[in-house]
Amino acid sequence: MEEYVQQALDIVKAQASVRTMSEEEITSLVQSLSQQLKGIVDGNGAQAAEEKSQKPAVDPKKAIR
Repeated sequence: MEEYVQQALDIVKAQASVRTMSEEEITSLVQSLSQQLKGIVDGNGAQAAEEKSQKPAVDPKKAIR
């Protein structure tokens, strides 16, 4: 088993011990974490974070009156 998957499983196991998680949540979280961990090790972690950046929910200029 790849090291990334094992680390992701350990993280998800810890998360599942504190709250109830469905099978879909567990599977999705393991996949997502293993891909993110692999990206970080390969040096693509910063690029992946930049790609997933979101626009603000509210225009910052209109947020404060």
